[in-house]
Amino acid sequence: MTQYRGYYIDNVIFNSKSDIDAFIKKQSVDEYRRACRYFAEKPSMEASIYCSERADHLNRVIGLSWEEIEEIELSAYAA
Repeated sequence: MTQYRGYYIDNVIFNSKSDIDAFIKKQSVDEYRRACRYFAEKPSMEASIYCSERADHLNRVIGLSWEEIEEIELSAYAA
């Protein structure tokens, strides 16, 4: 069993590093969508800062472009 980014490649839940990367990416995108929806419902400075931090995380750590992040934000507001 190998550990990668805090998760184990155990061939039960995660079979490879790419599985873990996809899982982490999905979690980060879902978290950003939730933050955007929260900001749309209850606009505040704190919610705005949190959205910005999540967007920065998606760009720096996950590697999404700002255009992709904007699409995610627009889809969250449309939902």
